[in-house]
Amino acid sequence: MSTATENQQVTPINSMELAYETFLHCRFPGSATELYLDLLIRTFDQLRLNDSLIIELPDSWLQSIGSYTKKEIKIDPTDDGVRVSSLPPKGQQLLSLIELGAKELRRLWSLDAIIAVRSLGYTLHPIPGFVRSSEMFDAKLFQFSFRVAAFCWTELSQEAQQALCGIVGAHRDKVEKMHKQEGFALDLFGYSRKH
Repeated sequence: MSTATENQQVTPINSMELAYETFLHCRFPGSATELYLDLLIRTFDQLRLNDSLIIELPDSWLQSIGSYTKKEIKIDPTDDGVRVSSLPPKGQQLLSLIELGAKELRRLWSLDAIIAVRSLGYTLHPIPGFVRSSEMFDAKLFQFSFRVAAFCWTELSQEAQQALCGIVGAHRDKVEKMHKQEGFALDLFGYSRKH
């Protein structure tokens, strides 16, 4: 396992735990949300470089996150992790969705689209748990989460819409029509009652 940068103190972390914690953080965003998203995006650069879901990050990168999260993402240094290149196609697809989702969440955050950040964070939070065991992912069970993302469908980029559709096997043009139908998009956080 190679280090993110030479001559720095590093900590081995589970990148999927970091993704999970980041998406949970987006469900209830606060002052550290952008820091978490930036760290996750930077982590993906290392993940691809090292071909492993377990990577070493400079301790300086981890200073911005809370102690609880640090505890949750640290791993046993003897765990070699899973090779990214050995993931089955569904695992690769889920991993790509996490990476794209982090970038989309950062874009939405920069636009102050808090409702979309919360909805998409909710939608994505279970995905990291399925990367290693993608055979357990059930697109039908993910429909609920997908419908939460549909609540802010027009705020999502076409790339994010397409990636979400790809995970559940839906056609983007059909979802484009359905997301406005009453009962399809789910307002999990009660925003529609506030308008």
